[in-house]
Amino acid sequence: MLSSKRLVVFAVLLVVAAAYPDNDEEVSSEEGRGHHGGGGRGHHGGKGRHHHQHRHGLAFFKELNETVVQQFVEIWRDDDLSRDEKKAQINELAESVLTPEQLAEFQRNQAEREQRWQERKTEKERKMAALSPNARAAAERIHAVWHDETLSGRDGWKLKKQKVAEIKAELSESEKEEIESLWGRGRGQRGNCMLKRLSFYKDLDEETKDKFKAIAKNNDLTREQKKERSMQLAQEEFTSEQFSEYERVKAEHEQQKLEKKAEIDAKIASMSPNARVAAEKMRTIMEDDTLEWDEKKTQMRVIKEELSESEQTEVNQLREGHHHGRHRRYGNRKNVRWTKLAVASENNAQDDE
Repeated sequence: MLSSKRLVVFAVLLVVAAAYPDNDEEVSSEEGRGHHGGGGRGHHGGKGRHHHQHRHGLAFFKELNETVVQQFVEIWRDDDLSRDEKKAQINELAESVLTPEQLAEFQRNQAEREQRWQERKTEKERKMAALSPNARAAAERIHAVWHDETLSGRDGWKLKKQKVAEIKAELSESEKEEIESLWGRGRGQRGNCMLKRLSFYKDLDEETKDKFKAIAKNNDLTREQKKERSMQLAQEEFTSEQFSEYERVKAEHEQQKLEKKAEIDAKIASMSPNARVAAEKMRTIMEDDTLEWDEKKTQMRVIKEELSESEQTEVNQLREGHHHGRHRRYGNRKNVRWTKLAVASENNAQDDE
């Protein structure tokens, strides 16, 4: 049985998720949910965007008693209900147990999320229309794969990944890049994250933004190759003043990464010998661009299994408090699970056609 506090947190997230339209899971491409796990209905991962419940959470849920919260939880956990049925029942329960003020907040939250979903849907339709014929046809096939409910169960996610890979194998390199710019590779990269720090970012046209995003999310390139191509693209697309700002912001970004690395180095140095060796091995695996994420997970799991419980705790806590890259990169995902529903409902989707 969940504690009262966790029930409240879970209920906030599930109601926000259920109040939001179904999502296009393939937006993150074939590995969109890899670092959060994967699976059937309601088990979404993320693109690395973390802890959005502080923006979209429902403040009044902390005032509800445990019995009411449990009612929301039971609806969400009922696997015999479709998402639409869950949404309808949660709406009905909200109308019966919430005060007029609470219900107004709940409905306002729904309306805001619906608007954001419509905006993402429109943006995705714009990008789809701009694709070449072959890439557009492939994108539609990929969409169908992710929404194929016959591919479910424990192995459903792997089967979908395999089918998507087969579709992509039929494409030329340029067509693959089009697909990547539409959905990305979903390996925890944030695409234009650094670019958004530029004062003129909002003035850039979408085509230019997509070019940078395609480079950032192309995992056939090494980190150094991505840097080189991004720099070359900036020289081609930006004015001299804009390029100077780009170089400055990029240098600041690199400095921040070095500082974070130094902080992690210090944490590793303070570990017990076995945990320190394991952490170094796992960091090497994480930085190996030649490995798929599934292979990285497997190798890191083997390393952790050789550790004692206390040593595993050291490794799991290595990235506590850091929200760049993957969630708790070397650790477990227990606390992340409480954010899955809210993050997935808004951030792993652009459209449910």
